Amino acid sequence: MSYTKNKFEASDGVNIVYHKWIPESEDIKAVLVIAHGMAEHAYRYDDFAKFLNVNNFAVYA
Repeated sequence: MSYTKNKFEASDGVNIVYHKWIPESEDIKAVLVIAHGMAEHAYRYDDFAKFLNVNNFAVYA
């Protein structure tokens, strides 16, 4: 599994942080995008993303 935390700059200048979990297998079944709520953060889904990676799903949050 490969985990990365990165950011990009939106058109209004705001930095948007994202996390990605990519499985080791090249046989990726699907890509899942998690959009968290107002009082959450993306890394809260780390355990779930790792579970999905074991089952060959790539995850972005």
